[in-house]
Amino acid sequence: MALIDIGTADGTIIGNPSTGNYFLFLDSNNSDRLTIRDELGFDTIYTIGVIPTQLSDLSDVAIAGLTDNQILVSSGGVFQNQDKSVFGTELNIYRNDALNTNTNNAVGLDVLNVNTSAALPVGFYLLHISANVSCNATNSDGIVNFTFDGAPISGTTGNNELYRLEFKEAGGNNPQSSGTDQKDTFSLHFPIRVTNPTVKNIVLSIIPEAIGVEMNMWNAAITLFRIS
Repeated sequence: MALIDIGTADGTIIGNPSTGNYFLFLDSNNSDRLTIRDELGFDTIYTIGVIPTQLSDLSDVAIAGLTDNQILVSSGGVFQNQDKSVFGTELNIYRNDALNTNTNNAVGLDVLNVNTSAALPVGFYLLHISANVSCNATNSDGIVNFTFDGAPISGTTGNNELYRLEFKEAGGNNPQSSGTDQKDTFSLHFPIRVTNPTVKNIVLSIIPEAIGVEMNMWNAAITLFRIS
């Protein structure tokens, strides 16, 4: 048998581990409970308790730290407490199916510029962005920019760039697009951590790399919901 001697640490000040790694510690800020933290700051908290023999016994089991709004998602003597009322809440869905065209390479065109329906509670969220795009040029790019709460998100590059495409046809006129027969579709997911409980502004915009080039977007959709 091997024994691992684990010390305590304050989960509010240790930060997050490097990419791909985990922290395993006894959280001195949470009754010394065994905790595993991932690179995004998600904590899996374990509490030792009694395993119910029947599902009907769950409501009668007294487990330290388990509230009426939590569920047991583990077994074998170790329980993970997860809020059952959080996942999927704070749902915000936005769409703009119309064709939006920008030929000005100096100013982005907002396809979606929206505010969340209410202040978002502190927590982790899943953000999904998708759209159809086209650009009627053979040697110039079309650019999609994105900001959340006035700032870029992880995965964007300089100038809030979310997505970039370079088509190879400048002629034609796709019925859904403009100035070209070509079109592209992107669908991206991002984890978002909200640390300040306020209404959030979300902006999805398009801009051509060169003046006069038609950068198009249609069927734009953004979905945001809480996961933890």
